[in-house]
Amino acid sequence: MDVWQTGLLLGELLDGGHHLFRALITLLKQPPHNSTAAAKARLQILEGAAPERRRAWTLAFAMLEPDPTRRPNATALLEHPFLA
Repeated sequence: MDVWQTGLLLGELLDGGHHLFRALITLLKQPPHNSTAAAKARLQILEGAAPERRRAWTLAFAMLEPDPTRRPNATALLEHPFLA
């Protein structure tokens, strides 16, 4: 399982069936990447989330960076505040 797939799994677990995450993934997969719409979706997901849940979501968002050259590797992700 790679970083992207792990981010998908984490996002699905965090979403809890609210379908906000699926909307974000749809935006991330559409070429060209619509960063404004994706940013709005991320903000909607984070709105009202408890601090620990926000840290978990920021980890999932990092794993789901559409540009693989900008996506952190597994070693870098271990330093994320949610895992540290």
